[in-house]
Amino acid sequence: MQMKQSSLDFYAFVETYRDRIVGCFIKKIYQVGAKEFYFQLYRQDLKRVGLYISLERGIAFYDPLLPSQSSGLATLLRKMLSEKRITGIEQINFDRVVRISLGTGNSIILELFREGNLIVTEGNAIQWALVQREWRNRKIVKGEPYSPPSPTDPLNMNPEAVAKVLSESKASLVQTLATRMNLGGEVSEELIFRSGLRKESPSREMADSSPSIVELFHSILAEALEKKAYFYSAQTIVSPVRLTHLATDPDRIFESLNEGYAYYFQQFPYSQPQETSLERRIRSQQKSIQEFEKLSEELARKGSLVMSQIDKFSKLLSSVGPAGTEVKPGSGSEFTDLKVDRGHRTVSVRYLETDLELSYEMSAGANAESLFNQSKSYRDKASGAREALSRSMLESTITQARPEVKRSKQWFESFRWFFTSEGFLVISGRDRKTNETVVKKHMAPGDLYIHADLYGAPSTVLKADPPRKPGETSIREACVFSLSMSRAWSAGIASGSAYWVFPEQVSKTPESGEYVSTGSWIVRGRRNYLFNLPLELEIGFAKIRDGSIPMISPSGVIAVDSISVTLRPGTEKRNSVVATIAKLLDVKKDELDALLPPGNSSIVRMNRTKQENASVQ
Repeated sequence: MQMKQSSLDFYAFVETYRDRIVGCFIKKIYQVGAKEFYFQLYRQDLKRVGLYISLERGIAFYDPLLPSQSSGLATLLRKMLSEKRITGIEQINFDRVVRISLGTGNSIILELFREGNLIVTEGNAIQWALVQREWRNRKIVKGEPYSPPSPTDPLNMNPEAVAKVLSESKASLVQTLATRMNLGGEVSEELIFRSGLRKESPSREMADSSPSIVELFHSILAEALEKKAYFYSAQTIVSPVRLTHLATDPDRIFESLNEGYAYYFQQFPYSQPQETSLERRIRSQQKSIQEFEKLSEELARKGSLVMSQIDKFSKLLSSVGPAGTEVKPGSGSEFTDLKVDRGHRTVSVRYLETDLELSYEMSAGANAESLFNQSKSYRDKASGAREALSRSMLESTITQARPEVKRSKQWFESFRWFFTSEGFLVISGRDRKTNETVVKKHMAPGDLYIHADLYGAPSTVLKADPPRKPGETSIREACVFSLSMSRAWSAGIASGSAYWVFPEQVSKTPESGEYVSTGSWIVRGRRNYLFNLPLELEIGFAKIRDGSIPMISPSGVIAVDSISVTLRPGTEKRNSVVATIAKLLDVKKDELDALLPPGNSSIVRMNRTKQENASVQ
């Protein structure tokens, strides 16, 4: 389940970190997902600050993996907002809406509810919006004044105002607090639990409790400003207050509010729902039906217009035809914008706010009949598309009856990874950018840095699990993994060497006159080498929480009761190897494609257990 930050989360974040944001300049903007953005901020005393914004989940100071190229949307936002100074940040009406004010009079408005929206205003007028929409009482349209989704601000409500809302509502207490008072579900549940009231109670019967409701609400607000964060793993919630209504202790307590949010975003990266080919087909068919019907109606209307004024159109066509004299309509004529195309033998004209293109080689009646025939053709196309849509919808219904469960990716799957036989996580870069990230963001004291004894090999980090530290077995396995994921595999060698060092030996600071490129690191001091490491990998399954996912690791790491396939450098093409393993392990090809090392391979054997191996050669 993906967490969505609540109104209370935004209140706590804005109030806690306002001083850290105000005064910063917007330097760069990156789009890291369909509705995920990274604002690179700068202030002289803070240097660089990274503000991560997920329009569907929340905000935090967090550094996600950044794309190597700027998207068109990111480029547009940079043109509008780069080098502008932030002069203020506020939450609007205790809602999941945040306004960032700029020194130029512009504002960035983040609507972080439902599908989310990012809006840029000039003054109070909407200059640009990621999603433009209209409701009965609200418009998010360019040029329109911006109005927030709810006019109610519970921060300014006294007991009398709360009592009025409660007494006039026909809903339950929890529904009224969440919607009519704009508290949101999480705050309403917690407030009612702490008050001892029943959330199912009719709100009109609770009007006398308004003083205690207001007092508890402000008590929760004060607690949210203690700058702590409480993580509940079962509910995947990070909250600025202890959620007593969950009736369980938090799994982790962070002394820093942002640390809790950053932990969540790192551990539970957003998995964008992917549109299936069937869903794309249905969407395309629906769009085609709309377009065909629209064209059919428009052509029929034009044909009727020509028939209703057939004398006028006959006169017009004869005046521009091959035997006639081309006449431009005068100031009193009902025809305007007359244009004759001698190449296509047509005349274009505007009549009664309708644009028409007619053949001057045909009579007015024949032109009308041609328009009716075109209308019928599009009507038939729409009918055919509706039949195709019915078949697709039936197929969709059958598919939904046996839905495919898509798992959410773990954060470490952005890299090459495996768990050692002792249970320690190993992560390794896929390219220069992830080589940089593996060390800069994920190597901590107690970890080990590992590198194959080859130029261009990936940076690899063996993660400690305090208070446990990796043993010799894990170090050797990590070295084999680093070597296997290097060019040694594609070169087809059977064995090689790698080394490990401590984090403090790894640096980005070059000697005078040297340059360290992205993804490269300088290692100083003694290197601990391991020699004669075999290049042999095994693909099987790793148990993660309540399930299992495909994992590639050095041979011998996969659990003895698990099916796996052993690989060595070879001559069989990558795509062929992926297809074979997918059948053997009953796994999708795209799950395996990201796991295999670079280059060709050979499948050595399929392991049903360690005692019973079946040859596949």
